[in-house]
Amino acid sequence: MTREFKNSGYLGVAVLLLCVSAVTSAMGLRSLVALPVEKDGGVVRSVWEHQTEAEFIRAAAAYGFTPEQAMFMETSYRISPEGDDQQGELSVLYRHIVWQKDRFTGTDRAGLLGGAVVPTISEHEWAYQAGGVYTHFRERHEIDMDALYLVRHERFGNQLRYDLSWQYRLLPAEFPDWGIASEWRSVLELNGRREEHQGSSHLITLGLQWSHQTWVLEGGVSQQMNASRNPQYLVGFRFHF
Repeated sequence: MTREFKNSGYLGVAVLLLCVSAVTSAMGLRSLVALPVEKDGGVVRSVWEHQTEAEFIRAAAAYGFTPEQAMFMETSYRISPEGDDQQGELSVLYRHIVWQKDRFTGTDRAGLLGGAVVPTISEHEWAYQAGGVYTHFRERHEIDMDALYLVRHERFGNQLRYDLSWQYRLLPAEFPDWGIASEWRSVLELNGRREEHQGSSHLITLGLQWSHQTWVLEGGVSQQMNASRNPQYLVGFRFHF
């Protein structure tokens, strides 16, 4: 094997690893399920969100059993207004990546989702959820899509949820030859919810992410598309380990 061939092989591996590492922290602002989680790796996330008539803290965590299998958990707590139902439900989701194609310039992957929504107050019932997630990453662009269908007790009605997020790497325009640089990414996101007894709602969000190798600081401004409400704000922090 010639030295030139060895060097080109090492360079190819380095570029591929750089592409993979570049998307380890990329994801939308309101959905965690598209995030890649390596074996025995984990992510914790905390988000403060201000809505028109309420204020929330949302907490989420993810753990990778294998590169293809991961578990996601998420709950919320309403800071204001106070009341008896401030603690939100606990969502538990298992994700299995069933297809993935890696290239030097990015990756595509698709996965299946399944799990439950655990009630935190006695008046609520268990719900069951299933769906899918897809990611397309190429150079400075990433698109994440996921959809979930929730089967709830008849008095609450079933629910369909979807999230569509486009992230664009603003800086750096090109990665250095060696090492991992911090990144600035813009986020444009569309989220939708359709409930049997309450109709549909759609939310558009414009945000910004500042990511390092192990942590991400992110924030955004959201607006209901089918309601004349004041804008919503969110600020979040993620830690990868």
